Amino acid sequence: MAKSKSSKVLSVVFKICVVVGGFVAANLAGTAAICHINTKKMKLHEDQNNMMNTTSLGKRRIAVAADTQNAYVSCLSGYVDVDIERPINEKMNIEVFSVFGKVNLHLPQDINLTYDRPFLKKSSEDMESFEEESLPEVHIINKSILAKVVLHLQG
Repeated sequence: MAKSKSSKVLSVVFKICVVVGGFVAANLAGTAAICHINTKKMKLHEDQNNMMNTTSLGKRRIAVAADTQNAYVSCLSGYVDVDIERPINEKMNIEVFSVFGKVNLHLPQDINLTYDRPFLKKSSEDMESFEEESLPEVHIINKSILAKVVLHLQG
């Protein structure tokens, strides 16, 4: 017996709902896992000023305080703008983890910048490493997978 047209449509709609539901559930599970991992990392540095942000399936703009020593920014299938004030500490670590997302890092120009993996750089001037001891050091740890991390130097 042949299926009616409406039952075929309902079957397709059901399959689409299952796929979308699975995608959302995977994002929620991934977000929970990342929060758990970052919380463990923060406990290792309890004596320091830490910041953690996790974005999933959305768009967010966050500001990192100047006295932050460790910032953990995570993005799953989303978009995050991170504004970082001029660090007042000697050293600031920023760990970026993104899967299928985009992270824009807005940093001041007058810092010593180090990083472990390359990322896209955009600036009004050429990237220069100042190498002055009086300037604060910002170290970026890029752990992104199939994602875009862009550095904007302001100054």
